[in-house]
Amino acid sequence: MRKTVIFIILVLLVSLLGCANGESAAKSSYKAAESAADTSEEAAAEPAAVESKYTTPDKTSGTAQRINLKADDGVNLVASYYPGRENAVILLHMMNKDRHDWDSFAKRLNLMGYTVISFDLRGHGDSDLNWMDFKDVDYKPMVSDVGVAAQYLYENNDVKIERVYTIGASIGANLAVMYGATDSKVKKAVMLSPGANYHGLNPIDSIEAFNKPILFVYSKLDDRSARDCRNFVEMGKGERQEIAYADSYAHGNDMFKEHSDLEQKMIDFIKN
Repeated sequence: MRKTVIFIILVLLVSLLGCANGESAAKSSYKAAESAADTSEEAAAEPAAVESKYTTPDKTSGTAQRINLKADDGVNLVASYYPGRENAVILLHMMNKDRHDWDSFAKRLNLMGYTVISFDLRGHGDSDLNWMDFKDVDYKPMVSDVGVAAQYLYENNDVKIERVYTIGASIGANLAVMYGATDSKVKKAVMLSPGANYHGLNPIDSIEAFNKPILFVYSKLDDRSARDCRNFVEMGKGERQEIAYADSYAHGNDMFKEHSDLEQKMIDFIKN
């Protein structure tokens, strides 16, 4: 009889412990479910981030990528492209030169955050054709070639370009304003040693139409360009600035060799 009573007591104790553990497990399950529900509600209440198609690099490298551009008439144009931020610079070289004339300045601009593109004009450098075979009519497509470079900037998914500055030397100076006058995103132009007529590329109408700032840079002893710049600076309604170096014959990019302050003056012009 005594053993029977002890056995019944043990059975009751085991039953009571089982109930307690079941209740504790149920409470834990309820709390876990409640916590998951709260997390779900928070996630639902917080809108999902919208990923932009554009990315802005925190730091630019000053390193160029070689790219190929296709002109409107199918001519292949080889360019150096420096990815950067929303302000872009298009660099245009002189006759019988190539895009590498701008390498040092392009790297400097890129390290400051600018997106930069320089390309070999048709018939020059690594681009198709040979300028020595050109007649004046063969130079005219160069204006639309600048547009092809600009379009690459606008369509590149890495960055959304807001403002463009065109900078050119000699024939490239004429192209800088002739294209710039057709594109509302071009905010300023810099013209190093421009001329009234380089192989049929006459910038006068474009200077008149470009109601935005232009910087003319020339050497006073570079007679033809100096004379033309003195006339150009009076044209159009936009702001006109000039840098005239005395006692120098240097033309276009050659002015950088004689005047170490020129790069900074150009940067100050496009920044301000």
